[in-house]
Amino acid sequence: MRIYLGEMELPAAPERLEVERQGGWESAVLAEAGEILQYKPPGLRAVRFEGIFPMRRYGFVTAETLFQPAEYAARLEEAAAAKEPMRLVVSGGGAPFSMLAVIERFTRWEQAGEDGDLYYSLVLREYREYGQKAAAAVKVSSPDGKAVSSAPARSGSPSVPQEYVVQKGDSLWAIAARFLGSGSRYGEIAALNGISNANLIYPGQKLRIPA
Repeated sequence: MRIYLGEMELPAAPERLEVERQGGWESAVLAEAGEILQYKPPGLRAVRFEGIFPMRRYGFVTAETLFQPAEYAARLEEAAAAKEPMRLVVSGGGAPFSMLAVIERFTRWEQAGEDGDLYYSLVLREYREYGQKAAAAVKVSSPDGKAVSSAPARSGSPSVPQEYVVQKGDSLWAIAARFLGSGSRYGEIAALNGISNANLIYPGQKLRIPA
């Protein structure tokens, strides 16, 4: 599992990532009918996890670019203060997904005996665009943390580059989730690039991304 938040890849996968969506069926009591069930549209997803910003490149670090712990913390605090949505992408694992999100809560702490490492917890809340905000620009980036595009989002999906260079650890599913908003659209990338086996891509390979 790899996690990208805005223009930054988090250094390592958390031990546990929790996704909660409230809504669905709820009970109500009517004077004549008694207790009944009513359907309520699902609410916004909440994503919670804890992790570490390591001082060194330990064996569990998966990010290509590793920043100092203080820089990770500063970037997240800045993002929380900006009150702007970011693209959250969770690739790999059992259920990869992508969504626009805002930081609802960010907590960081140090532990005795740790040499510069920072620990953190994040609570992200799904963001749905509405009204004029639907035309607001949303920044996206490549897995190495470099910005590749910044343009108005359409239907909740990030702006896509015309061409993308495959990074170590990438999959077509993750690339589709990151740039097309759904990993299930990986076939569109495969078809556009003449890829017959979606499992065979390699670092440095250039892929065209559907508009």
